[in-house]
Amino acid sequence: MEEKEASKPGLWKDFTETTGFHGLNKMTFDKKYPGRVIRSVCWAVVWLFSLVVLIYIIITELMNYYSYPWISSTYTRWDQNPPFPVVTLADCSGNEFNVSMTTITFDGDDVNISDVPVVEYTDFISFDTFYLGLCSSRRFNADGKMLTLRYGRRTSLQIETRAKELQVLVNDSVSHIEIAVHSPEQEPEMYTLDGISVGEDTETFIEVHKREFIGLPSPFTSYGNQKCTENSDYNLMHCKRKCWNELLMKQCGCTMHRSGHETSCYDQELGESCAYLLRNDLVKKNPSSICACPPECKTTKYDVVISTAKKNYDFNTNNNDYQNIMISVFLKDFTTTVTEQIPKYDGVTSLLANLGGQMGLFLGASILTMTELLEFIIFIMWSLIQRRSKRNEVQEIPLKQAN
Repeated sequence: MEEKEASKPGLWKDFTETTGFHGLNKMTFDKKYPGRVIRSVCWAVVWLFSLVVLIYIIITELMNYYSYPWISSTYTRWDQNPPFPVVTLADCSGNEFNVSMTTITFDGDDVNISDVPVVEYTDFISFDTFYLGLCSSRRFNADGKMLTLRYGRRTSLQIETRAKELQVLVNDSVSHIEIAVHSPEQEPEMYTLDGISVGEDTETFIEVHKREFIGLPSPFTSYGNQKCTENSDYNLMHCKRKCWNELLMKQCGCTMHRSGHETSCYDQELGESCAYLLRNDLVKKNPSSICACPPECKTTKYDVVISTAKKNYDFNTNNNDYQNIMISVFLKDFTTTVTEQIPKYDGVTSLLANLGGQMGLFLGASILTMTELLEFIIFIMWSLIQRRSKRNEVQEIPLKQAN
């Protein structure tokens, strides 16, 4: 490298004349021409301002990228022969369903009542059902594997039952049962959010529309600020039940299980009151802070539209304590509304594309121009090292001989 080229002015002139950065070729700072100096100063101010704005945008973009943002996409999917939802019937009045007087049909075929198993309702949050008495609950399509071939009001699930009138009436109300439509993974909150009250001498139509939510796993957040899990073997309600029973065993010496080796709180004299006090204490706190049970990434909900008509039934029975109830649960159509989380950045390539666009907009920079800048910095450092080494050299001064 020649000395002239290695000098700072020579390097700067060569860099500004050949680089792809916008505006640098205007910053000559030629002192022979005052007008060019003013022009160079103006361009330098604009260039430095653009550089500051670009640095701010790059920092903001990087912070945004590592906050793992996402966008929501909602679309409609057509399902051919979709799975029918789970239908839970509950009566917590102390009376059991009269199985002999209950008929169920599904898609026009009779359903054996033995295929609608009895379930124990022990929800973690809505523990109140335990204190309303011994709940008699049955669950249709408990595993969620039954498919339906039809949709519409007069198809799908038809239930006819006769529920015995409650012995204790509140405000002269009549007997009723609770019904919930849900997915197999969900444990419905029968007496708070999900339960539908069906009274005596009524015909009730429940129109169902399926919704799916598909969230992104960690490090993304979903359901507010929570991080979901996509483990196929994981179930939120099972996790809550396990945690709840562990707390009961620790505090009360019993669990909610009716079977197994542990003592059931139902069968313990003080177990019921202990469980009640523990439940009230948990409600005052944040249950999620006690039981670390993340939500599932994929959840299914069912929107329902209910219409009920009062109807007098003429049934052949001598027992006037039984009232007729007709329930029809059907799909509105075979569509599913899917709401899906999608990453805002499609990997590192999206980040680089955004940064490259900003760099090109403000400075005309690219990977090649950044390489030119790096080369210029290396040349400057090399020039400084050479100058310092020359200053430290010991020069021999020849002595003149005296005549």
